[in-house]
Amino acid sequence: ERSMTRNPAFALVGISCFAAAAHAFAPASAFLRARAPVVAGRRFFETSSRCRVLRAQHPDKSRVLQSSVAAGEVDWAKRLLTKHQANNVTPYIANLVGRDLHLKKAHPLNIIKTKIETYFKSRDAEFQCKDSLDPIVTITQCFDDLLIPADHPGRRPSDTYYLDETRLLRTHTSAHQTELLRQGVTKFLCTGDVYRRDEIDASHYPAFHQMEGVKILPECDNIEVPQLSLSLSLSLSLSLSL
Repeated sequence: ERSMTRNPAFALVGISCFAAAAHAFAPASAFLRARAPVVAGRRFFETSSRCRVLRAQHPDKSRVLQSSVAAGEVDWAKRLLTKHQANNVTPYIANLVGRDLHLKKAHPLNIIKTKIETYFKSRDAEFQCKDSLDPIVTITQCFDDLLIPADHPGRRPSDTYYLDETRLLRTHTSAHQTELLRQGVTKFLCTGDVYRRDEIDASHYPAFHQMEGVKILPECDNIEVPQLSLSLSLSLSLSLSL
């Protein structure tokens, strides 16, 4: 996870769950390596380092799978590939949005997500589970509301996918924290795909998943969201590479 030094604006219990999942080109373990699927006579992970770097630097020149948009489905290419001069989203990245791997039954991400949600709801039935929030957020949601400094490298176009000067693909599920808090939701788990302009290697990919847990403590009741002070901040992170 990119290090983001910030002064939390509210009390929270955070849970981050990262996964390269089916996006990843290079499974990390020997166990998975032995069971990697064979495609065109070669195992899926056997992509040369040079090719990985090329895909990371020029994803628009990589092979992009184009599919028709069924009625009622979101046309992500139309939403993401704008002609705005600040737009740096490529067709390759646009094709990764909307796959909702964490919602697919029996997918490893869904299994982990369900276990975590079940545990938290068993401890507190009032926890709400949010897993279908729009991955397109504003700079205010993703950075300003979280008190991330204006000069933080995470804001740079070299690190983040921008649609225009005010909108971007979320770099973390924390982008939904203040949005939900202002709606009066004080106990929630938020899961979703996130995007960062990382070079592809065995442990990095520009698309991965996070789960975030937030709970406002009793001593923070009746405090305006922008004025919440930190009473407790605990975080647990779990990394999974498939």
